[in-house]
Formats: sequence, C-alpha cells, structure tokens
Amino acid sequence: MTPRTVAELGEEALVAQLRVRFATSDPRVVVGIGDDGAVLASDSRPLVLVADAMVEDVHFRLRHGAARDLGHKALAINASDLAAMGAVPVASLLTLSFPGTLPAAWALDFIDGAAEAARHFGAPIIGGDVTGSRGGVSVSVSMLGHPGGVRCLLRSGARAGHGIWVTGTLGLSGLGFELLEGRLASGADAAAAVARHQRGQARLPEGLALAASPGVGAVMDVSDGLLVDAPRLATASQVTLHIDLERLPIDPLVRRLAPDHAEPLALAGGEDYELLFTYDGEPPIDAQRIGTVVAGPARVAWLRDGQPDAPRTRAFAHFD
Repeated sequence: MTPRTVAELGEEALVAQLRVRFATSDPRVVVGIGDDGAVLASDSRPLVLVADAMVEDVHFRLRHGAARDLGHKALAINASDLAAMGAVPVASLLTLSFPGTLPAAWALDFIDGAAEAARHFGAPIIGGDVTGSRGGVSVSVSMLGHPGGVRCLLRSGARAGHGIWVTGTLGLSGLGFELLEGRLASGADAAAAVARHQRGQARLPEGLALAASPGVGAVMDVSDGLLVDAPRLATASQVTLHIDLERLPIDPLVRRLAPDHAEPLALAGGEDYELLFTYDGEPPIDAQRIGTVVAGPARVAWLRDGQPDAPRTRAFAHFD
C-alpha cells in the first residue's frame, strides 16, 4: 500500500527516499546521506558537515527550562554528530525562526547559550539566518569540522567478531524529560538528569581517540535511543547485532529514581548522545561492552541471559 502521509511513510523510508533522490556522482562527495554527517573532499583536508533542527513541542518545551540551556544544546547535539564521525569542530551556522510574540529576553538568552557552546566546542558561529515564525520556535544548526585522524568514522564498519560498546550511561536524559513533564516524582538529586536533558553533551575526545585507533569498526551517536539507533548501525554495516539487555549501562540515578522504568528509559529515552561503536579487541576509551557483532541479516537480536527477549518498550518515532 502506498503511504498517504509522512507518518505512514516513516522516518527511515523518508531518509531512504532522500538518499535515492539526492544521489550524486560528484567526486567531491566522499560520504553522503545516511551517516551522522557528510564528508566533502577539499584541496587541503576533507570537510565534515552535520546539521540538526530543534522544533518547539517536538524536541523541547519552552516551559521546561532556561533559553540559555537550549541554546547550548542546539550546538552540543551537532558536536555529538561530529564526535561520532571522529571529527574536530571548526565553525557553525545558526538559523533561528522566532514568533514575533516571543519575549526578547528569551531570544537573547538563547543566543548567549549558543555563543557559550560555540566557544566551548571551538566552533564559532559565522553565519546563518533569522526568520519569523507563524508557529513556535524553530532552530537549525549546521556545524563544520575536519577529520581528527586519517579517516572518518562511519556506521558501516562493523564486522563479525567485533564487540559492541557504548560510552557512559544510558537513560539519564530520558529521565530528565520525564521529570520535567511531571510523569515521575522528582528526588533531591534529580538535577543531574534535568541538566543532561536540557544541555546535551558531545563525546568529542572519545570520538577522536576511536578515530586514531585501528581496531574501531562502526560508530554513531545515540540520539533517538538504542532501540532505534542500534538497528540503524546494523543496517549500515549489513550485520546482525547481538545485544545483551542485562549489560546495558543504565545510569545509577535512573535505577534509583525510576527503577520500574530504568530499562525502557535506557533503550528508548533518547538524547543520551553517547557513542555506540564496534571494536576489534579492547577499545582505548572507557566504555561498556553490550554485545557482539555476528554475520547475518541486518538486524538487532535482543538477548536476556543468552535467550531472545524483545524489549518491553516502544521505540521513538519522529512522525507519531
């Protein structure tokens, strides 16, 4: 049946159509649509380009926190994509769509947060656009970088026998969102979860370390949640991922404040911005092994105690 709406088409199918319709044989395009970023050849060194949009009531709520935090996050999530490519940030472009009724103080606080993040990541904002909006606030950032090693990291490098690893912990940003929404009771130490959700993060040093290591396979950042992102890596590499649910590095605060929701938040909470990667041997960075790559069709086999066990949660979908 032909999809009638974008929701019926779905994000993955839409991206597949973009890849087909925007296909190019231009030799300057080293990596095109389908990875965490694109790579263009240049006379001196390749350019890595990433972009992310943030839309009010899709990615954020104005009532959830300070505009300054949101400005910081808008750049952080782009820096996270560069981290997944093993790249060093160089510069940023910022496009702002604001309704005319938006308080000027909010707009200026957002800009201050973006400027703070640009300095932190070494990616000065050098241009962009400002437009009015008949709806809510919409923000788009494009960030440019250079490969930090001799090659860019891609989603397509996983090979049978590689271990599957993830940096840091999972679920903390999702917990922060649930706390802000009032769906979970807030504890005295909930501020860390809220801060993770409001400001984001980028594992740039870890990405650069992986880029310099010969054992690295495939890499991507965990933005939409492991339940969505792991299958993307499997598809890009055309392998099967065996992931052990009992080995997920669920954040201790998530286990303490939301014990009944810990695994769903770790799998589908999203916006953790950790690195999911495969590696031949022991990686050079601090990470938790969660499974093994095996030869087979492009899919994820979720396991518990060595047995198949479908996750008991629903994956994030952009057009739901």
